[in-house]
Amino acid sequence: MESKEYVLNKMREVGLNSATLFQEKAPELDGTAIIDREDDIPDFNPELHQYLNWTKGQVVKDNGQVWQLLQPYDSTVYKDHPENLRAQWSLCHTKNPLKAKPYVAPMGQSGMYMIDECCIASNGKVYKSKVDNNVWEPSGYPAGWEEVTL
Repeated sequence: MESKEYVLNKMREVGLNSATLFQEKAPELDGTAIIDREDDIPDFNPELHQYLNWTKGQVVKDNGQVWQLLQPYDSTVYKDHPENLRAQWSLCHTKNPLKAKPYVAPMGQSGMYMIDECCIASNGKVYKSKVDNNVWEPSGYPAGWEEVTL
């Protein structure tokens, strides 16, 4: 084996170990800590992962968002994306305006914005929530949001 191939294999092994350890800790972390480690989060893939075997609190990336598993489910039957399986997945938010994600409407308690959690509004500006349990887009409830200047 060439040394370059050996190094690449070792780097992959280290990355996999880091991602695995992160998934074990994810249930204890808030959205800000999770999104800070976004590079260690696997893409949503029901063909590759059986989410029935995952633990509540583990995370995936999908369509530019980060989702946390609320309850394991049979992904061979329910293959839809997390945004359409809100009983199974909750949207993660960050308090770091530099890592804000586009606004996604909460569904029930899944994805509500809490105080200081940020989003990118449809106008492209970053806002942070001024209230807990915020379910409104910044343009629909300006009193509940404060624009963040970066």
